[in-house]
Amino acid sequence: MWGLMRNSAPAPSPNTPTAEAVNSAPAETSITPPPALPGQTAAERALALGNWYYDQHRWQEAITQYETALAGIDNPDIRTDLGNCYRFAGSTDKALEQYNKAQAESPSHEQSLFNTMTLYGDVLGDKAKAASVATQYLSRFPAGEHLEMARKFLANMNTSSAQPTPTESQPEPAAKAELGEWMKKQQ
Repeated sequence: MWGLMRNSAPAPSPNTPTAEAVNSAPAETSITPPPALPGQTAAERALALGNWYYDQHRWQEAITQYETALAGIDNPDIRTDLGNCYRFAGSTDKALEQYNKAQAESPSHEQSLFNTMTLYGDVLGDKAKAASVATQYLSRFPAGEHLEMARKFLANMNTSSAQPTPTESQPEPAAKAELGEWMKKQQ
């Protein structure tokens, strides 16, 4: 898969555990959600749980928590993470809806646009829309974090559109390896 995903979360409040704190727990306790912190609002607690469930790949639980968090903290990072959960849970229409809401809230939110591109290209197989979004990404974020990946993605979309093959949605092996390394660093 070309894109990913949870490289950002909203700036934590003093009452929201960081991903590092949650992920640094000993392995035997990593199956238990983080405890609530004193003074943590319901939305902050839901966000912390949503992030924890996301990291555990427990998409339905993460969806529930992110939806709860959005009632008190609405921002494009949460919407993008919620969209990712929907994507991995197989609800691509809802994923796209969340990525679009993130873009509407903040047109400068780079990750939601990048994820929209990869959803169209990798999951939905809509090469024309994927190429269109990739072009938007390159135009709007000329120094973006995912600039090289977006260029490769667009080149792959254009090549596969011109010469369709049974594996047209698969990235080139070198690009796939590069993206895999990048995705590991993001976790």
